[in-house]
Amino acid sequence: VSGGSAVVLLDAVGQGGPCDFLGIEPPATLADVARGRAPLARAIAEGPEGLWVVASGAVFERRDGLTPWQRQQLRRALDELAKRSAFVVAESSVAAAPPLATLGEVAVVGAPWAVVETYSTLKLCAEAVEATRLGVIVGRASSRLQATKTTTAIAAVAGRRLGFAPPSLGFVAEDPYVGTAAQERTLFAVDYPRCQAARCLKSIAARLRAGAPPAPSRARQRVSEHDSRDTSSAPQR
Repeated sequence: VSGGSAVVLLDAVGQGGPCDFLGIEPPATLADVARGRAPLARAIAEGPEGLWVVASGAVFERRDGLTPWQRQQLRRALDELAKRSAFVVAESSVAAAPPLATLGEVAVVGAPWAVVETYSTLKLCAEAVEATRLGVIVGRASSRLQATKTTTAIAAVAGRRLGFAPPSLGFVAEDPYVGTAAQERTLFAVDYPRCQAARCLKSIAARLRAGAPPAPSRARQRVSEHDSRDTSSAPQR
């Protein structure tokens, strides 16, 4: 999404998600906001490096149980987050994809071994927003070639079944420094800014700020390699 300057990290998985990883417990959740128990400001906690951290409180998985008024409150809260944010990064289940897709331009992140799950997420998003607002990022790719093959496979399936081929927005390389940072409970892009994964993220962020390209009309159109430059270098703090 493109609005303010903040970066929002939305934890829509609960236990074992970003809030647990960072040791952050916001005073309230989006579920509380939707039910009128708390204002949005109480659901935002400040994380490392100026991140805004928001917990969903399983509101997306349980949205069928919300009243029309509560759904409206949730929609207003999401819209307000979008207005204040440059990006909203969400770790979520497939069930949370449709309401989150309405926030703006959407980059669906999928791993090389999870093509079916990535397609399912794209399908749900395409039912909520125009297909031209969707793109794909491949995570934990062992190489540029694997990332390209993965995106091509996703585009081919989406082209046959959904009628559009989402463009590649880049990839994040498999990187041991990501695991190192996870053990240290730190952010690898901050502590190891020259590692491959961090450099991939910077390239993706630059592309998203510049505006994602429209979805190609043919599923078998070659995947752009704009963000697939050689990222080899010795990681340094």
